[in-house]
Amino acid sequence: ALQSYEPSLHVICEAHPTVYKKMVDDGWDKKPNVRICFGKWQDELPKLLQEGLVFDGIFYDTYGEHFTDLEDFHSLMAGCLAKPNGIYSFFNGLAPDNLFFHGVACNCVKIQLEHIGLDTEFAQCQIQVDEKDWDGVRRKYWHGR
Repeated sequence: ALQSYEPSLHVICEAHPTVYKKMVDDGWDKKPNVRICFGKWQDELPKLLQEGLVFDGIFYDTYGEHFTDLEDFHSLMAGCLAKPNGIYSFFNGLAPDNLFFHGVACNCVKIQLEHIGLDTEFAQCQIQVDEKDWDGVRRKYWHGR
């Protein structure tokens, strides 16, 4: 979907070797203005910052990361998000098993982002998942109500 907007540069950091291989097999490395950085964001984002890259938008997939990782990402991300109109979005898989703790985590993230000068808006998404869709998945990363 993002490619339909023809960005001048689309950078993807991917650490999982199987996902990276699929991206290459699917031709993502040949798409115009796409740059794939194979490695963890903890290693790749500092390199992008050293290059002086600035992004109009950043999406971060938090799945499998801890809250402290998200906090570290925010600290680095603030240095490469275009000001004042840059858009930052992330997959919010924080405390997916408990609605109360999920709400607490959301408020903690909001405070973190306020400290780096970002306004925060959480958008609730309705997701329809059949239980059979989770067959073979070790840990669900979202739950129905």
